[in-house]
Amino acid sequence: MDRRIIMGICTSLQKRRFRTLFSGGGSSANTEKNAGVSPIFSRVCGRCEENNWNSNARWKSSQGTKTKSSSSSSSFVGASAKLKKRKESLDSLGTWDTATDLPLEVDATIASGKPVPSIRANNVGVSSGKGRRTYMEDQYGVGNLNGDPSALYLAVFDGHGSDVCANFCATIFPKHLAYWFQNPDVDVPTALHKSFLEVNNAFASWYIFGRRGPDIKSSGSTATICILKDNIHLFIGHVGDSRAILCRSGEARKLTTDHDPSLITEKTRIERSGGRISDTGRVNERLAMSRSIGDHELKRFGVIAAPDVISMKIDHSRDSFLVLTTDGQINNVMTDTEIINTVLQTKDPQYAATLLTETAFEYSSEDNITALVIPLGSWGKYSAAATIFHSFGKSFTSSSRFS
Repeated sequence: MDRRIIMGICTSLQKRRFRTLFSGGGSSANTEKNAGVSPIFSRVCGRCEENNWNSNARWKSSQGTKTKSSSSSSSFVGASAKLKKRKESLDSLGTWDTATDLPLEVDATIASGKPVPSIRANNVGVSSGKGRRTYMEDQYGVGNLNGDPSALYLAVFDGHGSDVCANFCATIFPKHLAYWFQNPDVDVPTALHKSFLEVNNAFASWYIFGRRGPDIKSSGSTATICILKDNIHLFIGHVGDSRAILCRSGEARKLTTDHDPSLITEKTRIERSGGRISDTGRVNERLAMSRSIGDHELKRFGVIAAPDVISMKIDHSRDSFLVLTTDGQINNVMTDTEIINTVLQTKDPQYAATLLTETAFEYSSEDNITALVIPLGSWGKYSAAATIFHSFGKSFTSSSRFS
């Protein structure tokens, strides 16, 4: 089969309305006129072109005998059949009612029977600031573990007592997770659990054997870490009160539970270890959380680094975005619903993250603030509630967790 015929097949497929097949809205005529080529099929045709180019090169090398090899012909036919099969499989999914421009993962989409977007690190909106403080104790991380685009790493760390522990966590956590991800016998929840304990122990060793200053023993940090695997499977490990909130069907769904010393299970453990909970909800009148990385002077009193680990499957037909926030007055002055409604006002994840931090700064921010906004399949599908920011003023005090 001539290369021009194969290119003709790819071109004709590119002209079809695949983009609005998954982005929703518009008639077929308007779609073909206005929509660009879908990134999905650009990639598929790109692979097809590459295969054809290699086959064509083999064909050219045999032109001296005026005979085209049968293997080349089979390659052409196979590539065309594979492309046609994928097109038919995607056609059968129908319309995806969303405004997202994220490209699709073709194989995952076909396997799951639902559109699965490809979410990359550069799609994530990030905003972080000092607030009214002169120092910065927040840290965050966004990237791919071991360079694998199917393992998206997202993390926020809210330090207290100094910035040392949060900086340590931001540097060391990805390395420990990457190590465990190389072991096929270790699942993601286990990798998260092991990494939290190892990073905490590593920080203790770094402090003890490095003979750091006495202020380091009171340095600690929250840690909320998300791993999005294959764009569908979400795993979260966390200690402290930095939150992960999912927008599902336009509503807030809190995925993490703040480790408050007043919670009965946390309080029981601390008191059995010889610690006490003050009237203000602090461990030994110092730490306003029951689990953390670091805080080594309080570890013997029941403050632990063992994380809560959850796993869930993302439903891209209903899930719009995921938000990670540090405590920094975002959680103090805005409810989870208000956080979600703030993001729903926006059309861009980066602007959404910026709007979250700026809103918190405006209404009360003595603390550092960090927000990550991760777009999912239903980004842009839902609208914000008519009334938001009704709870401002409920807390304008310092949110420092260590005194």
